[in-house]
Amino acid sequence: MSTVTWSAGTSGDWLTGSDWSSGAVPSVSDTAVFGQPTGTSTSPYTVTVGPSSFADVAAIDISAASATEAFPVLTVSGQLQVGTLNYETSVEQTPIDVLSGGLLTIQSAITDASGIAETITVAGTGTGSELALLSTSVFNSNVSIAFSNNASSINAGILQFASGFTSGMNIAQAISGFAWGDTIDVGNVNLTGDTASYSGTTLTIKNGSTTVLTFSDLSTTGAVTFSLSGGVITAVCYAAGTRILTPSGERRVENLRAGDLVVIVSGEQRISQPVKWIGRRRIDLTEHPRPETVAPIRIQRGAFAENMPHRDLRVSPDHAILVSGKLVCARQLVNGMTIWQEQGSRSVEYFHVELDAHAILLAEGLPAESYLNTGNDGFFSNADAPTTLHPNLTSETAYPLREAASVAPFVWDEATVRPIWQSLADRARTLGHALPDLDLTTDPELHIVLNGRSIGPLHNNNGLHIFCIPPGTREVRLVSRVSSPVATRPWLEDRRLLGVYTKRIMLRGADAVQEIPLDHPELTQGWWAIERDDGTMRRWTSGEAVLPLPMSDTATILEIDADCGGTAYVTGVAERRRAA
Repeated sequence: MSTVTWSAGTSGDWLTGSDWSSGAVPSVSDTAVFGQPTGTSTSPYTVTVGPSSFADVAAIDISAASATEAFPVLTVSGQLQVGTLNYETSVEQTPIDVLSGGLLTIQSAITDASGIAETITVAGTGTGSELALLSTSVFNSNVSIAFSNNASSINAGILQFASGFTSGMNIAQAISGFAWGDTIDVGNVNLTGDTASYSGTTLTIKNGSTTVLTFSDLSTTGAVTFSLSGGVITAVCYAAGTRILTPSGERRVENLRAGDLVVIVSGEQRISQPVKWIGRRRIDLTEHPRPETVAPIRIQRGAFAENMPHRDLRVSPDHAILVSGKLVCARQLVNGMTIWQEQGSRSVEYFHVELDAHAILLAEGLPAESYLNTGNDGFFSNADAPTTLHPNLTSETAYPLREAASVAPFVWDEATVRPIWQSLADRARTLGHALPDLDLTTDPELHIVLNGRSIGPLHNNNGLHIFCIPPGTREVRLVSRVSSPVATRPWLEDRRLLGVYTKRIMLRGADAVQEIPLDHPELTQGWWAIERDDGTMRRWTSGEAVLPLPMSDTATILEIDADCGGTAYVTGVAERRRAA
């Protein structure tokens, strides 16, 4: 690891290579050193990591031998990532300011060999800023964190811990200036259902009588009440963090309140309108029976056009985006390149902005709808209606109302949506992306399950599966791979889990042949509705369908004429349902 020293005689930009002793900007394996530049005055100097800038170094050493020495200040409005931050100063100062829109990530530790108090400020103006500490061991007792929320009605600062907390842990680090809208994300500690009490400078979080977490040196600015949601402490649908355009600039959606003005798009005009209501809901995806129906869709920066959106945007699957003059649900635009559904998230918090009438907002610069009440207010935890326990954000039941009441044409049919999907996929390719390489098969691997035992077909040719059924069997289960049409054709709205497309079921005994009609009233569990294919009755299973059989004292032959129905199965992603 090499050492690179700031050698400029004045303030400057981090990305200016000539201002460093090596003639090049420090890299990820370097230590960046800031002290008194040779031959300079005693005036302070500032090194700036500006907007859209990114810097990544192994360590930063900041030193100032005396109060008369020129001491450095780092300002971060872009992204600065550092392994270890070292202070060796005899001057109490604020050596790092994380400004509007900035992100400072410290991976390993903060050290302070001099024992002099230092402060890192997290600003709260404009679009806010974030200090991310990847472990609780980062803290040093001489280094404090100060929120600097200069206008409480504007987006606030974020202090994030990635990991390292255990139940009952005390954080003695000095944190000051915590004001309305500021947030502390404590990573792996789930605070849902817990209570918070604040006295003096101590914030205590309990679950019943058990102390979950304590901040023993947390001071606030102004009247603050604490909101706990998941692993986030907030001084009190878009995903949390989404920036909505207002007449005074962009603001995080979670910081908007009724009466605040937002900018809407109406034709070629931009008009200010007041917020009527903000709906919110945090969903625990680990407890949802079908998390894919609620997990957020991420739209990558520039997915629609240059700087549209100008920052990655996360929305709920049913949130409609205005594209080509039409409103299309985000889930129908997924292409696996620049638009995808996030997998593996533990929780998500959604916000919806309701105005006096349905309108188009600008979220991260992308036109997207405001909240339209279609009788779905049970989704929100702060609505008057009873809260829906496990919401489904892929339901089509409200489509007729959305079509009638939307400010722009709301569309979902394949003929309209597929060209829109294709244009976004083509743009993604021009940006250097490639469609995901899916491992597909048309083999449903159909078998039956009888008394907990899996039995494969005696014969399988062109979709005709033949099974031997023991005497006295009254019921079998048809088990196969499953797939959803949207797995390979995301512009569709057919999100059923499909097993095999069944054409005919025959039962052959020693003395008789019997057909079990597909519309038999006992075909209920695991069967989708009857369909007509070129006049032929056919029916999908769900991957595990119950097939009742008439009693027979002798062995019989069961013939199942079924195939994949033209829908390929995606293998290797839990596509196969087996008997329990």
